Amino acid sequence: MWITDHGSLYAGCTKTYYGSGAMTAIQFIYTTEGFLVAADGMKKDNKGNVHSLSAQKIFPVGEPGSATLAYGLAASVQLGRDDDSNEILFDFIKETDRATADTSTASHADLVSYMKAIADSVNASLQAAINTHADLKLPLTLGKKQADDDPNIIAWAFFGGYFNGTPDYGYIMFRQHSQQLMEPAVGRQDITIGTPFGYLSKPIALGLFHDQDINFNRRVFRLHRTVRTPPAARSLADALQIAASYLAVCRRPEAMQFDEAHCADVGGKIRAATITPSNHFQWLPDSEIQSALAKFETIEL
Repeated sequence: MWITDHGSLYAGCTKTYYGSGAMTAIQFIYTTEGFLVAADGMKKDNKGNVHSLSAQKIFPVGEPGSATLAYGLAASVQLGRDDDSNEILFDFIKETDRATADTSTASHADLVSYMKAIADSVNASLQAAINTHADLKLPLTLGKKQADDDPNIIAWAFFGGYFNGTPDYGYIMFRQHSQQLMEPAVGRQDITIGTPFGYLSKPIALGLFHDQDINFNRRVFRLHRTVRTPPAARSLADALQIAASYLAVCRRPEAMQFDEAHCADVGGKIRAATITPSNHFQWLPDSEIQSALAKFETIEL
């Protein structure tokens, strides 16, 4: 997994990106059958007020049923003025949808090349918005209180699925330094079966998924760790339980102490989908997602 904590990288046994105060939770899990991707639905404005509990954060590249690739967006995905107007001056959701619609996967040799094209297109649109709107303020990395000399992460885009038939996943990191837009960082992650890749809380995910973590044997994590299948043999059903376990843990007061800001920003409608070689991108029924979550409601700590 890649892990990000206020934008810095942490190399675990496997890798994922983690963010404190993430305003979202996105998980891509590769299995023996294909990919499971899941995200919560809470959306807050720049004042910290809940704006929606059903925001969509994962998207197929193309139409469900034919798409073989999906992406998830995290952090400050809609930018506006630093006031109470809530006017959106730039929208990563709309611009990434446009860029993926305009960019053919067939014209790129691999996922990194494709993501680079998407990143350049979206970044160019963001620069145009900055040039047009003098009062568009680029945000700091979520969780940071004030600017420093480090580049700030504006938003993340995570891609996963079958790129030209090959399972793969990677990320785009949109960045700014001192209100100057930077070139996006683009990279891929080696495929690891059975563990999440995406945007999660570092301390909570480590406690839940990494047996070398100091908090791995704490009761709140141990009781939510219901999948006993070895990682290399995990199925899509296992992956849904893993995704649900993370989202369920974030609801527990006993776990909130490890990352209160993140847990406060995760919730609402949960969406999940599978990506397989035969059926491609398919949304999971709400009933199936709720059934996976309900398994954790009877846990008593």
